[in-house]
Amino acid sequence: MYALIIAAKEQEYVRRVADYIRDSPHARSWRLTAFTHPPALRQYLRSGYPADMLVLQPEFAEDARDALPEHVPLAILAQGPPRNGAAQEGPAIAQYQPLPALLREIDAVFAGASGRSAAPAAGSGGTVVVAVHAATGRAGRTTLALNLVREAGESGRRVFYLNLELWNAVDRLTGDGPGWEGDELPRMLYALQSRPEEAQAQLAALRSAHPVLQADCFRPPPGPDERLALQPELVGALIEAIVGAGEYDLLVVDADFGMDELYLQMLRSCDLMLWLCPGDAVARRKGELARSYARRKWGEAYAELERRIRICEIEDARGSRLTRSSEAREALCLPFIADWASAEEPMRLLSSPAYRGAVLGLMKRWIWPEGGGADEAERGRRPAAAGAGAPPA
Repeated sequence: MYALIIAAKEQEYVRRVADYIRDSPHARSWRLTAFTHPPALRQYLRSGYPADMLVLQPEFAEDARDALPEHVPLAILAQGPPRNGAAQEGPAIAQYQPLPALLREIDAVFAGASGRSAAPAAGSGGTVVVAVHAATGRAGRTTLALNLVREAGESGRRVFYLNLELWNAVDRLTGDGPGWEGDELPRMLYALQSRPEEAQAQLAALRSAHPVLQADCFRPPPGPDERLALQPELVGALIEAIVGAGEYDLLVVDADFGMDELYLQMLRSCDLMLWLCPGDAVARRKGELARSYARRKWGEAYAELERRIRICEIEDARGSRLTRSSEAREALCLPFIADWASAEEPMRLLSSPAYRGAVLGLMKRWIWPEGGGADEAERGRRPAAAGAGAPPA
């Protein structure tokens, strides 16, 4: 654990940073000491108390200049560009930004200056793999996936978002625009087939950090060719490569597979599948038929895997549930947001307080109960996915 010193005059700001670190995975890396008065910081440093990383507002850095310990990384907590003629003691970090982004910048400055890493690794329970599925289109599958990704990222979790849809339109939802395309996913799939021993290096080189989602991902491919040619064993190998990186607390898989071998492999490879049931009778019936078909098609093998499925009902337009079946009683209910039907501003899909609250409840109930690791007894654990060098499950 490293000693992090943060100094800022705004007491409320310091309190928010302290609360965030305490309740996030960063608490495993940083022991925070905070100051709101320059003389107190100067006295602390002169007394030789521990300090591995300093994050200071400019006036604190100027006041304590003669007491700053050598070889301790320093970042300036900046509210704007440096004043003309003002000395800059260290790299600037924007004071007012999302707290997960602030901590990532602090981690980066510390790692670059000291050669040590304080960035939290995946939790002791490893990477939780959550797949989001629906039997029908327009069920809100991607909306749920993106909200789950963002809420986990904002809570300090390290997240990877894997979109395997035939037509990936996430750029429209996140405001990136159609120019935010790339061939990284096809290249990753090719590497898994031709050079599986280089999977981790390829993942590190090809992933992108998304500032809105606060997660890593692959940019949407320009066409559906690789998705059309996707084989089950490659789905398993891709998921295992991301899990095997050991860098993520959560992997969210967003795919529009039918009830085929691709779907079965996704279920094999995940810890938890969130199955969306929209709030109309026809869509619900289609979901029931799909699950019944899977039971007949795959028999006992599917019965064991089905324990990983959790039903997420969507309220109807009146805000009520349509059915009271035994399956529905175990389900979690997501709110129906009428404004989304004509979402001229797609980013609104990530900003509904009611929906975000429901997603937080989902995370606490099924992914990290009581803030801890995923509930293995409830979900069942996935076997090794059928991938490069792994036998079929």
